[in-house]
Amino acid sequence: KRACEQAKTMHLTPLTEPLNQEPSQILVLNKEQTGDIPLPNWAYAKEVASWVQKLTESDKRKACLVEVHTGFHEDLCRFVFPYREHYPSTRPHLLTILPSGQLEGDGILGHNDEAGLVAYTFPQSMPAFIAEIWHNADAFIWKRPNDTFAVVQTWPIEINPYFWQS
Repeated sequence: KRACEQAKTMHLTPLTEPLNQEPSQILVLNKEQTGDIPLPNWAYAKEVASWVQKLTESDKRKACLVEVHTGFHEDLCRFVFPYREHYPSTRPHLLTILPSGQLEGDGILGHNDEAGLVAYTFPQSMPAFIAEIWHNADAFIWKRPNDTFAVVQTWPIEINPYFWQS
């Protein structure tokens, strides 16, 4: 809480202002700022380190503005398909592709009593330049009649007693 109070009162240089740094100033990025990879100082330019630090400060300040309310309950709606052992002669390749084009999952769909698939209940789209780089993903990305691209983000789940309790 104290860190949030400090973050709320700190003055942040707008990201649109030029970076005025002393040439001798050494900025060091921590592992959190480099994707958990320890990088030596010589591996990045001081301007990059400055931008990362400014963005980190901005993120911390914005995170402190999030309000948590007790008693909030969220109802999620998803399509759930109990795949189980319905198609024993096939071993489909499952791709979980985000609308950004990022691959989140890639594997062979298994068969067992708990195997299932889940997907969002709302339509998702992907920019054409991203959709066009995905080859052999026709089951998950396709061109609509209006020339936009649909993407179905689906991932495997286990339909077991825990699933029904949550």
